[in-house]
Order: sequence, then structure tokens, then C-alpha cells
Amino acid sequence: MSAIAILTACLLAAAPLSGGHVPQASPFPSVIWSSTAGTETLAKDAGVLQSLGIDGAVLEIDLGEVSPEPVPAQLGPTARTLTPQQDSVRLLHRTLTRSGLEKNLLHACLDESAAFTDRDFQRDFIAQGAALGRLSRQLAVHGVVLETPATGFSFDYRWDGYDLAATPGVSIASDAAECGRRFVQALMRENPDAVLYLLTPAPWETGALWFAFTGGMLSALQAVPDQQLHLIFWRDRPEWPVMEWHYALYRMLDLHWLPYAGEAWRDHASLNLAVAASAGHGTDALIEAMLFSDTVVWLDAAQAGNWPLGDGVPGMPRTLRFAWRDYARVGLGRWAGNTAWRLANGDRQALLFWMGTAQDLSFPGQLTPLQQRWVRDELPPVYLTGEREIAVPATPEAFLLTGMPAAALGPEGTIALSAPDGVLGGGVQRQAIEIALSNPTDKSMSGQMQFEIPKSMSIGAASMAYALKGAAHARWTRYVQGRTQLGQEEAIHVTLAGMDGSKSTYSQSFTVAPARRWSVPLDGPALGMAAWHDEAGKDSFVLASEAGDVHWVSHTGKAQSAQRMQTRWRTAPAVCADEAGRPWVVIGDHRGNLWWMDELKIFPYRYPTGELPAGNPVHVWKDAAGATHVWAATADGRLLDFDGPARLKWELSFDAAITLPVFGDPAAGPPNLYGMPLAVTDSVSSVLLLNAAGDTLWEQVLPARLCGPPVIAKGLSRGGYNLCVPLEGGRVHLLDLESGARIRELRAPVSSEIAGLARAGLSGQSGPEWLVWSAEELVGVNGSFQPVWRLDMAGITAVHVVRHPFPEFVAVQAGLLHGITPAGAQRWQDGAAIGAITAFQAPSATENSRSYDMLLGDGRRGVHALRVDMGR
Repeated sequence: MSAIAILTACLLAAAPLSGGHVPQASPFPSVIWSSTAGTETLAKDAGVLQSLGIDGAVLEIDLGEVSPEPVPAQLGPTARTLTPQQDSVRLLHRTLTRSGLEKNLLHACLDESAAFTDRDFQRDFIAQGAALGRLSRQLAVHGVVLETPATGFSFDYRWDGYDLAATPGVSIASDAAECGRRFVQALMRENPDAVLYLLTPAPWETGALWFAFTGGMLSALQAVPDQQLHLIFWRDRPEWPVMEWHYALYRMLDLHWLPYAGEAWRDHASLNLAVAASAGHGTDALIEAMLFSDTVVWLDAAQAGNWPLGDGVPGMPRTLRFAWRDYARVGLGRWAGNTAWRLANGDRQALLFWMGTAQDLSFPGQLTPLQQRWVRDELPPVYLTGEREIAVPATPEAFLLTGMPAAALGPEGTIALSAPDGVLGGGVQRQAIEIALSNPTDKSMSGQMQFEIPKSMSIGAASMAYALKGAAHARWTRYVQGRTQLGQEEAIHVTLAGMDGSKSTYSQSFTVAPARRWSVPLDGPALGMAAWHDEAGKDSFVLASEAGDVHWVSHTGKAQSAQRMQTRWRTAPAVCADEAGRPWVVIGDHRGNLWWMDELKIFPYRYPTGELPAGNPVHVWKDAAGATHVWAATADGRLLDFDGPARLKWELSFDAAITLPVFGDPAAGPPNLYGMPLAVTDSVSSVLLLNAAGDTLWEQVLPARLCGPPVIAKGLSRGGYNLCVPLEGGRVHLLDLESGARIRELRAPVSSEIAGLARAGLSGQSGPEWLVWSAEELVGVNGSFQPVWRLDMAGITAVHVVRHPFPEFVAVQAGLLHGITPAGAQRWQDGAAIGAITAFQAPSATENSRSYDMLLGDGRRGVHALRVDMGR
């Protein structure tokens, strides 16, 4: 099952996707037109905008011209208190309103150089909030939209040494939250009726303080019963299906807003999308934005080059304008295996299949015909009533199906089922399932909720009564117990049985994946993780993101300390120990500095190395005498050796870029008798073996470029250690590690260049000796590199071999983890990551354990620990 399918299944019953709200009937969102066209052009085109389904326009205002002083009470909200620019905005708003565009918004932008610990900035920003409130009241506009750019939330002059775990009230995050809170309070004090919008990039594109700032805004709105913060996000990943993008957005907000706004953000925030208008394109994006936005869609002409109005600008198709006008959204559901939005207006019902249908639909015989309104070509077939049922053939086109009495779809109550992260854990487990039921009508509803679950599991009583008043909603938690197998997909079916005998069934499929042990949020994409043994002999970890934060975390996920520096990290962290055995993290930044930081953050050491390449250019190892070395390879071909924090011992220069390989099989690595292998790549490849003093023990020039890091293996020939080097052309050269002599060349059975090697160490019937992968496939091979099995796996980036308690291979592919048996069969799959997996590691496991842990860091700010049950 693909990641997209997993995420889609998680969301099908949870509509509308509104920041965690219980699903309930809601009107379709308004469309706001944003353009850089002048006032006269916008006024002239108001009628065209209204005909396209636009509900309002953006009115640009210069904050520098907004008076920070209150308007004298005796003057009142008259034009005499306005500047000429503001007066033209007032006249434009009146013109737009007369043309039917009533939801017009004042647009202001937060200063990109915002420094939240600067008291002058705080004072001016809060005064601007009050001024915007007064001006919006004077102009009688619908609301105010504040744009927060991607910059302005990362650093300020007091950022260096900022402690993420500091007591509230003394951190920059607290200052940012206080700014957001007081800005909203000032605006609402001047205009309690103003609707507040926030236009922003996706949160993973902003700085770390964005969550604190917007969390503070939400905390202010908790005191205003009917107010919400309407967030409008630019959908920055158009290649992602909108369900997957929306799911990633919700998970991230839920994780990072809780410290500032608690659970209240679910009731005081709406999630909406911004899309760019473009000539001849964009209708599908606009439809998706309309379906997956709670209250508003931002349609931006300036982002698309300020296209002129007319046929080239995507307007709302007539079919959808018909639905928008006559129906409210109830939620997503399944009919005959097809996903549709259920729409309602009293006793009238409609289904909007915006992705088409994969199989025929059939409904009981009706008194009224069904009409199929095509979203794009406006050719409406009509299906007349038969004796027993009406059949609607499958079609890939989006369409609206109208003419359906409520009885055809069962009770209108909408159910959402949810499990943590959308998956069930593998093995014997007891897991909470949340059931949310909403009554979208103005009438009371009651009946029985009936459950059907897999035979190997139990959910307690098979049914329970429900009763909801009009427009009410409720939540229940039931516990699923039993045994599940990794890799399976289990479905839970909930049937609403109404008092009148009508029934509607909601099915939620859950993928059985490794259980989530713990998660640690980061302020940027995870760069990597490094392990060290703590006092209990367990692996603990250093986690880092490119945003500049470093977390020290125990093997249970408990935060031990956190640190932020006024820089952005570029390399994955490494851990070394000093003479007393205390761990230090070594990490490089984007300015060409290498840092040593201890866990207590007392004395960080810095050494200017010059530009460091991204990835893993820092390596820690011990020589035969037990001394610890930190090697760093720079972008200009230098190798630096440090024998203590920022203490350079020697430096070598090469004529080519340097690659420090990270060996895939540390357990079979050399006993530190020969030093550290080093690969140097240029038009030809040289592999050098250096000792602790930087002396070259041997050098071997190979006939082609390296395709991946070499791997050390033991006993392949002559009974000693060998170095296996993957080269272009599918070749693998086998070298003697002690002398550097070539032993033989092997050919890898892959269809394109080798992307990586891993030593499986299995033989005979139990599995392959080696794993080799390319951009398209993973192949298990024997000692002669003949294929044992082959898996199609496009986008594979890494493989980890787990030997305890039983052999298993874990492959990383495009944001997914795959557990693969020695026979080449997939045993489980996990989609816990949000976005690409950027860090990946398996902590050490004990032979007696019947499970193992897997750590992954994702491109959407988080590191997660999974517990994999071997099920034997």
C-alpha cells in the first residue's frame, strides 16, 4: 500500500478536514481575489469577478500610512480621518460591494526583519494591530489579513544560545507568543467584528518562531467566543495529493501548537488553501482548494503573473456554483467503494465525486430521478427510476449526483474514526480508537451505532446508543484489543442505524504498522542522528535539524537537554567522548565552522574549517591505541584530524573531493588495526588507507568513479578483511584491506548504476549474502553476485540489516519504510514520516529481544521511534 493510499485511507472518514474539528455541515468557502491591478482596474472588473464565483477582493493598505493614534470620538468613522490612499480604498470597497463582492479584506504584511525581543518592535507592532482594527472599522470591510513571510521568524540578535527548554517568560519563543497575543487583543479591542486571516507559507517553510507567534494569536482568540483565526496556507508541494498535503499540515500544527494554545486551537483555527490563478490552468487546483478549505480560498493573480480577467482565469464551473449555492458540505464518505463529498440541503441530498468513480454505483429505487452533472463539460445524463434500483456507471470524470432523498444515503450523521497516526500497532496490543459523530441537521437524531471489526480483535460491546440534538457533535473512545500482523490492513465498520430503520455504514481501513514509541519535534528537517551509550548501557541520541537546534534524547525519548545556536546546521551530528567518557556532539554549520557541544551546553567549542559539504563529512573513530579521532572532510578537498574539542592535530590536502564512507556493517568491520579507509573521487577514483597520524598505508587507483560508499566485509577471500567498492557500470571491486591489492571484480545484476551496497551476511537457503540497489530496484545476491530475489522499489535510498532477534532488512523508499524478510518478501510497511526520510538508524538490539526499534527523521520536522514486533 503506497504512502498516498495510507494517508488517503486515514482521512476518508474524517471530513471535512478542518484542523481537527468534528465533522459537521458547513457552507462552501468564500473565494477571495488577490491582484496587483490598480484600484481603477479592480473596480472595472468587479462584475466579471462576481460572475466567476469570487466573493471578495484584497484591498492593499500601507501600514506606514495607518495612524497609530486613536480617532477622536467626536469625529466618528468618517472619510475626513482617512488619507487619500485610504479614501480610495473605501470607495473601491463600496464599488465592489455594490457588485456583489462583500467579503473584502484589508491586507498588511508583517515586517520581515521582525525581532521579537526588541521592545521597540513589540510596541510598534501592537500599535499597528490597534490601527488596523480602527481602520477596518472605519472602512466597514469584512476583515483583515496579515501576511507572514517565510523570513522573519528564524533569528534575532538574542537568538544565540537560546534554550528550547527554557522556562516560559524568559525565552524568545515566549516573546514571540506574547507579540501575537497582544496584536490580536489590540485589533479586536478596536473592532470586535473584524474577521482575522493569516496568509502564510506552509509552516515547514517558516522559521521556528512562527508556531510561537501564531500560537499566541490563538490564545488571544480563546477569550472571544465566536472568533477564529482563518489560516490560509500556500500549498507549496503541488506534486503531493491534496489529502497527503493536508494531513501533513494538520499533524504538524497539532504537534507544535499544543504548547502555546493547547487543544483550543482545534476550535479557534480554520485551515484554508491559497492557489495561483493562471491562464487556461488551475481549475483542478481551485476545486481542490474549495473542497479542502474550511472557510476561504485565496485566489492569487499576482502569483501567476497578474493574468487579465476573462476565460483564461479559472472560475468556478457552473456545476460547482450550483452546488455551492444550494448545498452545505456534510463530509467525506464511501459509496460502493468510491469516495465522495456528501452534500445536504434539508431533505435534498447530493454526492460530489471529485475524483470520479472506480466502479458502478447503485441506489434503491427512488421517486425522483438522479441527475449527473459533469463538473467540466456540462452534459447532464439523467437516470430514471427503475423497479428496484438506479445504476450509475463508473467514470473517471468529476461529477455531481443530485436528486437523492436522504433515505438513499442513510442518517446524515457523519462519523470520523481515528487512531494515533492513522495506523494500528502490530502484535498483541490494546489501542484507543476515537469515534466522532456529528449531526449536521437542525433536528435531533438518535439510534444505534453498530461495530464490525476483524475476528482477531475485540472492541467491547458490539453496539451502543447515540442521541444528538440538532447541530451537535460528540466523541467517544473505545479500545481495540487483540493480535494484529504487520503488513496487513484491518478495517473497522461502523453502521448508524436510525430510529426509522435507515442505515449508513462508514468503513475505516487502518494499516498495521510498527507501533510508535515516541516522537521528538524539531524546528526543521532532520539532518541525522548519532547514538552513544548512556549510564544504563542503552543507546541515547543526538538529534539535529538544519534550523540550528540540537536535542539530547534518552533511549525512551525523554528530552535531556536542547540547544539552539545562531546558525544553520549543514552536517549530520556525530558523537565523541572526552577523556572522562563524557559525550560531545560534533556538527558543522553553513558558515564553515565545526562545533563541539557538551550535553550541559556550558562551553561550546568552534573551529573554522571552511565550507563543509552536506551529509556526513564528519566521522568519529578510535585507533588501535584507543584514542578518539574526529575527521572532517571539507568541500575543497582537505582532511582535518582533531584529537580534542577544536584541537587540530594535522591537516592533509587532496586534489579531489573527499568522501568518508560510513560502513554498512560495523559488526564485521576491521578491529582498528589498519586505520580508516578514505575514498577520494575525481575523474578516476582513488581509495587510500590512512593511519591515525595521517600517513598513507596504501593507495589503489580504480578504473571508474565510485557510485556509493565502500563496505567492509570479513572472510570473503584469504580469511581477512576486504573492502567492497561499488563503481560505475555496475562493477564491484574487491580489495584486500591490509594491502590494498585487487582481488577480483564482480558484476551487480542491476538495471542502472549501483546506488548502494549492504552486507546481508546470510547464505544458503536462509537468504542473500549481499543487498545491492539502484534507483529502481533492490536485489538480494549470493557471494558471486548472482540474484537470489529482486524487488521493484523506485526511489530507494538506504537499507539497514537487522540481525537480532531475527534477520530482516529495512529499506527506505520515498518516505516509506519497508520490512523485508530474507526470502525477499515484504513483511510490513510504515508511512510514519511526513515527507522524505532524511535520517535513519536502528539502535543496537539484544539477542533475547523479540522486537527491535527503528528511528527515522523526516523532512517535516520530527524524529520518530518505531517498535517492530517480529511476531514469533
